[in-house]
Amino acid sequence: MAGLGRLFVEICNGRNIEKCVELASKTVNRVNSGGRMAPIFRNSGNCRTRILQRIGNRDPELVSLTDKPKEFYTYIRDKFYESIRAGKKLIYKPREGYNPREFDNALDQKANGFYGAVEESWKYRYPISGKPKTPATDRISLNVYQDKELIQKLDTYLSKNCPNAHYKCPGAGNIGWNTRHDTITIYFSNNLTPQIQQDIAKIAKPHTRPTANEVMLGDKISDGVYHVLEPTKETIKPLLIKAKLLNLEPEFYEWLGHPDFMHGGGLFTMVNGQRVVHTSPGNVEALKRMLNLFEQALK
Repeated sequence: MAGLGRLFVEICNGRNIEKCVELASKTVNRVNSGGRMAPIFRNSGNCRTRILQRIGNRDPELVSLTDKPKEFYTYIRDKFYESIRAGKKLIYKPREGYNPREFDNALDQKANGFYGAVEESWKYRYPISGKPKTPATDRISLNVYQDKELIQKLDTYLSKNCPNAHYKCPGAGNIGWNTRHDTITIYFSNNLTPQIQQDIAKIAKPHTRPTANEVMLGDKISDGVYHVLEPTKETIKPLLIKAKLLNLEPEFYEWLGHPDFMHGGGLFTMVNGQRVVHTSPGNVEALKRMLNLFEQALK
């Protein structure tokens, strides 16, 4: 196993940890006087029991998962993820006069240099002349209403100015429009310039939804418009190293390395037997908060 897959296994198995630490030394600031990173905990025992003692006794569902490690850790991660994305409660309402059928037609049609596709629970807009499966390096998240005019504007602008860019959103009527902050995510495979960021912000402005607080991840471009770096093996190294240094139970590391978001950490996908980073900024942030919780619970 090569690349990130080998790095992850080495971290989880405790081999070559010094090399892993050296790779992440610029981003992880936990070193002792000898200049080498020290484990935060040793012999932590059954961390699920200790976590429950700290946070879980008031949550019967979490208590019921004590003897099911995968479900236990997924449940905690999902709670953080929901708090980041908004949750399951209705917090937004469509604009007056919104027509779901017209909006879905705008997502599905082949027009303005784009065509529609359905993948899992998402509606995607892909460039007709773009290169398929071009890796994304940047993303812009939008907190916007379901406006067909916005779809037409994004198609037209991206087709002319951002080769290979594509975007996704929930389908018309999908509860995700009303229960998450980032309703449209635009993926860029080419350099995302300040001019493009400002252009996207200008396009989105008439369609953004007002919020009382800053609720989005990333760097704010304007109200409801945020720039977010696509997670890479470099950006998740500190998270993996902190996970190792917490010295948790083996079941946690098995869960963290599992590529399925529903049953594991959801950081990777498997390509030709190798782990390759494939995740979202929201998931990475949820895992960071999860590890911070464990750090406090196990002290």
